[in-house]
Amino acid sequence: MAKGIVVIDAGHGGSLDVGGSSKNNAVSTSGVPEKNITLRFAFLVRDALQEMAQPGGHDIKIFLTRETGINPGLSARAAVAKSKKGSYFFSDTLQWCQ
Repeated sequence: MAKGIVVIDAGHGGSLDVGGSSKNNAVSTSGVPEKNITLRFAFLVRDALQEMAQPGGHDIKIFLTRETGINPGLSARAAVAKSKKGSYFFSDTLQWCQ
């Protein structure tokens, strides 16, 4: 049985630049804001990891740095990984850290 803690950072978000993290107004060719795409992708990755862990009885806890449109800023994102004692940290904003 595998054990671990995964922290997923959706990146961007909100309507303000906060603590080194840009609100990022980039949009896809279809007009969808990048911050919405990164948040949705984080939810999909979280759900897929949980689904894959269940059949094997793996104990994998998964946390997101944001679950809403609010931009928490870079230091707050890193603080989530640190406070949750993440084994793995995935982000489109920050480098992997431990």
